[in-house]
Amino acid sequence: MKENIEIILDEIKNTLISLGFEYIEVKGIGNYKYKDLYCVPTFIAELGFLIEYASSYDEALKGRYEDGDSCLFNFSKTEIVEFLKDEIMSNMK
Repeated sequence: MKENIEIILDEIKNTLISLGFEYIEVKGIGNYKYKDLYCVPTFIAELGFLIEYASSYDEALKGRYEDGDSCLFNFSKTEIVEFLKDEIMSNMK
């Protein structure tokens, strides 16, 4: 199961890069930055896959991320990635 989680997280990270995000670290946390939007792909067993968002570098630096919608692990990899891609794109505006 852990391998599947890592595979899906890698796919989400690749999706962020393909959407124009840049990988940077903020206080040792891997973030994907697009303009002033900072994203951290995450898996939480009780919630599933989600993206944590900060709307500025200052918020990311202070650890003030807000959780996006979560997608449970019982969906296919494609469904999870597409769900989160749609959410990410809506937050890019």
